[in-house]
Amino acid sequence: MTNTLVTPKKWLERAISNEDINNIGYDKFTNHSKIGKGGFATVYKCEWKDCGSTVALKCIKDDFINELKLLKKVSNYPNIISFYGVTKDAEGCYNLVMEYADEGNLRKYLKKKL
Repeated sequence: MTNTLVTPKKWLERAISNEDINNIGYDKFTNHSKIGKGGFATVYKCEWKDCGSTVALKCIKDDFINELKLLKKVSNYPNIISFYGVTKDAEGCYNLVMEYADEGNLRKYLKKKL
């Protein structure tokens, strides 16, 4: 019996080649500025040249695939940050391309509103 365990990298590459996940060239993004960093990810604000939109690039250190799978499941619901695809940065790390929330992260938003 063969081992059917798929590595996270292979899972992502297959999802991209099957066009289940949009792969957006890193050169499509300009004006990168770091807006947050935590234990698991660094988030950058940048401009998406093709769309003329401001987006967030989230570079996840660990557990990228699990977050990506969860995000794909919920990204079509109202009031959830939109997920546009992935991009690979100059260091070869994949980043989630997401809607930019100009009111900050969820924790800051809730503190402000409650």
